[in-house]
Amino acid sequence: MTTREYILNALSESGETPVSGASMARNLNLSRNAIWKTIDLLKEEGYDIRTIGKTGYIIHSKANVFDKDEITKLLQTEECEVRVRRSSISTNKTAKNLALQGKAGHGTVVVSNMQGRGRGRYGKEFVSPPKHGVYLSVILDPAKLPFSTPTMITPYAAVAVAEAIEETCKKSPLIKWVNDLFLDGKKICGILAETAFNPKVSDKNWIILGIGINVTPSVEHEKYSNIIGTIFDCEIKDLPVTRNEIAAAIVNRIMKIQYTQEQTIAEYRKRLFIIGKTVKINGEASFNRRRKQAIEAVSYYAVVKDVTETGELLVQNEAGETITVSAGEVSLEI
Repeated sequence: MTTREYILNALSESGETPVSGASMARNLNLSRNAIWKTIDLLKEEGYDIRTIGKTGYIIHSKANVFDKDEITKLLQTEECEVRVRRSSISTNKTAKNLALQGKAGHGTVVVSNMQGRGRGRYGKEFVSPPKHGVYLSVILDPAKLPFSTPTMITPYAAVAVAEAIEETCKKSPLIKWVNDLFLDGKKICGILAETAFNPKVSDKNWIILGIGINVTPSVEHEKYSNIIGTIFDCEIKDLPVTRNEIAAAIVNRIMKIQYTQEQTIAEYRKRLFIIGKTVKINGEASFNRRRKQAIEAVSYYAVVKDVTETGELLVQNEAGETITVSAGEVSLEI
């Protein structure tokens, strides 16, 4: 056990009873200065450690810091390797690089306290300020997924994250096709699935599943407050649940898929709040290589009717035609 682990365990087990630096130094055969330096580092990581007069230290019982050991203890599988970063450009980028370099495989989880350039579909920014969200990516082997098509991981992940939030936060988010979670009419979560393949290292084609959740309000979110929401409207120190618990609940569901493909779509459909609503479908621009011709994106209005057994959107356009939408972006028209 490291000095860091010993101090965290000692403070956690003591509750509201202060633990003296002298006793920890004696038990570890270290100087009190070494204990003080370690506690100072823990405070920098975000642990709420308080000095109680001259009697010692206590730790806030709901310290909200991402901790590899805390997350691992809560996991229900031994397949996972958790890697915690203080900061990351993007957890998907970090996980993708690890997979492409052959340094990580199925079940590797990258968790970060913040993202410098978090992103969603089509390169859109996902604001990821420090200490206010859950930002993680999981490396998955498509061969180990119980679905007929790997793209099913996106609707399944939406269901898994919604269930994890319901379990840990006692809130009930809804889904906007294909990969956003909403609470009280505002987006609180984005999900991005990407592939990673490097034939020089492995013949595996990995899926990198990225999940970003807004847990508490931040200054960075204020300018988007009309469209971006948070699970809780409180400071991080007042959360009734730790971010470690939220992260672990999500990873447990991703790594232990309990639903068949049919059940996944049924659960997805139950939470899909845009059925029956008029939406704007923003298609993707493309390029015809044979004709060497750019094809402009086409946008149109339609009423959402349902989702298919593989997660595509079924809509009815203004001409009364039923269209299957497998790509593009959907925006609500109020």
